[in-house]
Amino acid sequence: MKQWFSGLGLKSKEEPIEDSSPEPEASASLALKVLYDQLRLQRKYHILDLGPALGANVDFFAQFSCKVYIEDFYRTLTSFDYLSEDKLSY
Repeated sequence: MKQWFSGLGLKSKEEPIEDSSPEPEASASLALKVLYDQLRLQRKYHILDLGPALGANVDFFAQFSCKVYIEDFYRTLTSFDYLSEDKLSY
């Protein structure tokens, strides 16, 4: 099991997560225009953002009638100690 997680580049609970870049890299999204067009139809949407809370994302969705849920999925996964032998039950 330990090899499986290490192959994914996940760190154990004891290892701190390093944020090497203070500002995330911006990139173009082909789906952004389609998403924008769909959201501006004034429907009430629920958005689930599985990345870190970024001001640019919050600002983008704030212009629409939607509720935004943010959960940094990677950080949440790496905060659990899945590799601990004493917590395994057989």
